[in-house]
Amino acid sequence: LFARSRLSVALGSALMLVAAAPAMAQQAATQEQKAEPASSKTPVQLDRMTVTGSRIYRAGFDTLEPAAVVSRESIENYGDTNLIDALTRIPGVSAGVSSRGDQAGFGAGVNFASKFGLGSNRLLTLVNGRRFVTSTPPTIFGAGGGSGIQVDMNAIPSVMVQRIESLSVGGAPTYGSDAISGVNNIILRDRFEGAEVELGYGRTSKNDNERYSWSAIFGTDFADGRGHIVVAAELDNADGVNALQRDFYRQGYSLQANPTAANATAQPLRRPTNDGRIDGSIPFNTGPRDGIPDQVWIRNRRIASMTFGGLVMPATGSYTRNGLGDILGFGPNKDKLWQFNNEGKLVEFNPGTSYAGGNASGGDGLNLFETVPLIADLERRSVFSTGSFDFTDNVRGFFELSRYEATARETLDQNVYNAVSFGNARLDGGGTASGALTFSASNPFLSAETRKILADNGITSFRLSRSSRDLSMNNASTETRLTRAVLGLNGFFEVGKRSFNWEASVTHGRGDFDYLGTGLIQQNFINAINVTTDASGRIICDATRPGTTADANCRPLNLFGENQASREALDYVSTRTVAKAQTRQTVINASVSGGLFDLPGGELSAAAGFEHRREEGSFTPSEYQRLGQGRSVPTQAAEGKYHTNEVFAEVLAPLFNPDWDIPGLHRLDLTAKFRRVDNSVAGAFNAFTYGIQYEPIVGLQLRGNKTQSLRAPSIAELYTTQQPAY
Repeated sequence: LFARSRLSVALGSALMLVAAAPAMAQQAATQEQKAEPASSKTPVQLDRMTVTGSRIYRAGFDTLEPAAVVSRESIENYGDTNLIDALTRIPGVSAGVSSRGDQAGFGAGVNFASKFGLGSNRLLTLVNGRRFVTSTPPTIFGAGGGSGIQVDMNAIPSVMVQRIESLSVGGAPTYGSDAISGVNNIILRDRFEGAEVELGYGRTSKNDNERYSWSAIFGTDFADGRGHIVVAAELDNADGVNALQRDFYRQGYSLQANPTAANATAQPLRRPTNDGRIDGSIPFNTGPRDGIPDQVWIRNRRIASMTFGGLVMPATGSYTRNGLGDILGFGPNKDKLWQFNNEGKLVEFNPGTSYAGGNASGGDGLNLFETVPLIADLERRSVFSTGSFDFTDNVRGFFELSRYEATARETLDQNVYNAVSFGNARLDGGGTASGALTFSASNPFLSAETRKILADNGITSFRLSRSSRDLSMNNASTETRLTRAVLGLNGFFEVGKRSFNWEASVTHGRGDFDYLGTGLIQQNFINAINVTTDASGRIICDATRPGTTADANCRPLNLFGENQASREALDYVSTRTVAKAQTRQTVINASVSGGLFDLPGGELSAAAGFEHRREEGSFTPSEYQRLGQGRSVPTQAAEGKYHTNEVFAEVLAPLFNPDWDIPGLHRLDLTAKFRRVDNSVAGAFNAFTYGIQYEPIVGLQLRGNKTQSLRAPSIAELYTTQQPAY
């Protein structure tokens, strides 16, 4: 668990420049003055507020659609320093894309929320009811597949959050595109008063995932209470965790096909009690209706068909020799196998106890968990400020400013392969690029001792099946910079005895991203593995071989054993990659709401408004990625923009008065919402909601609605031409 402690001290450094700040941490003060006690004959007028999913002011948190709230108290009690942790406590909400597990090459470390398993691109995230600039790069290879304008939960400091309102299956008529599964609205502590500092340090019970954080918030009135400002800063660093730091993965547990009794006869000494399965009481499979599990859990799972230094296998044929999945070897029984160790020596190979598909329990095969990350390294830094000023009694100006910077690093990833399970590759670059390579037993890199072993066993050529983590690990990292500003005015006015609220705002956000990685240059790799010797016996690249190109920079690459390649050769066959992306968002919004006339149950309220939104984005891959110089398909650049003009309206009609005391009809409200979206590229669309809130008795409410929502295509979907994904 990650513990946090609140220190009752004044802020240091910049915050101390603001004189007379209270020394003790305080709770945020409400803007409204306490109401005078009401007499028993005078009805109490409740404070009116807007709730997520509606622009109509109402008394209390009352919504047509199902909603959940994560409070400030909950965030503090759990010690959340990342909002994704708070959000995922809401039923139905998950981290659709997260900093856990394998990371996207373009977007490592992001945390996108999702709801009901419908995808992060179908959940709209707002801050104080307004949109936030996306961290999704416009490429199909990015985090989230480039199919939305998701908001990174890392970017909003938890110290600044008052609560999170999560609305289910609604919001599109109120907020527009992307609110398919719902809306998460992050409400800020924009009326906080006082000073508060929090320091946190923690690590798991396994003594890893070390994490420390620092946050501070300061708020005060000025100009005799007409103005208010809040400033917050937060720093949070969390170390990544790899699979082998956990007992489950160190034990190598894996679910594998239960061998049939017929296949098991190929290994006369094999029994369920000695073949690596966890439950030795489960017998071999005998048929589809025998009641015996088709799969069993095994321990110490290995991939017997490859190693990090290279497994030596026959030059032709399949890589397994029977139905059990025994690896094909040399000799009369095809069971003699060798591997290159990390000293470059040829040593005997223990294949372990075989399972289907080249898998095994135990032995010297590849432990894939050595390349599996659980959580990425994540360093976050953010500054957030809000403020307001009452120009008159009924006109207020407000602003929001934020800056977020982060560095995320994938600690591990699956690396470059040249292995039999991917097929066969040729030294001229033909075949399957990631397949096993066939080498001559006279290769200059082979030692005299190795050549003798090969010659004694009649081996003149062989396949080398290898997982090349020493060439290119493929782990990605991302550097993020997000800036956002909001400026606006709001207030109220009266027409006759009717009160109306209005608001107008401009929001602009921009994101700049650098995506760093390492790649293997396939042509240079082919150049470097085709070698010969010169007159002095020195090993050099052989540019006369098919598939090679003459390159004075070529350095011969030794693949016979892990870490046997020279630094010069590694630099020649690999390259650092830097791709860049930009996102831009501008939103202009104006709305008005108020009561129109009285109904039996109360005032018929309505809201209407207009919104103009512009989204822009670009993605620029590195030259290596654009030209497809590795083993992946070429990665296309993308650039584009679109804008929307949207009008919206909403009506709330309370039809029955609770004071009528009608049995079974305490309350009945009708709600209708409509939004017309005109997208400059995708065309026009209508979103709507209509429904009822019915209370037969006090404390029991039944709600029902019908909603039509929309998700506009993203920049990547609009401006990326059709291309292969693999």
